[in-house]
Amino acid sequence: MEREHWAQEPDPEPVPPCERCKGPITGPLGYDLEFAPAEDGRHCPSCRTDLRQQHPTLRQAVFGRRSRSK
Repeated sequence: MEREHWAQEPDPEPVPPCERCKGPITGPLGYDLEFAPAEDGRHCPSCRTDLRQQHPTLRQAVFGRRSRSK
């Protein structure tokens, strides 16, 4: 009688939480990702939307917004 061998897959790397709200970066279920800004690997869709809608600081208004590189 042959025994089946189950391959044990390694656990996926843990995803760090959102830096702002500590929620999952992938966002809550049901959140419409179509309208959220592009993933930055640091914030959830809701926080990315909030951060995008904030008024610019004086420095950003004078020198423009710079995107942070990873």
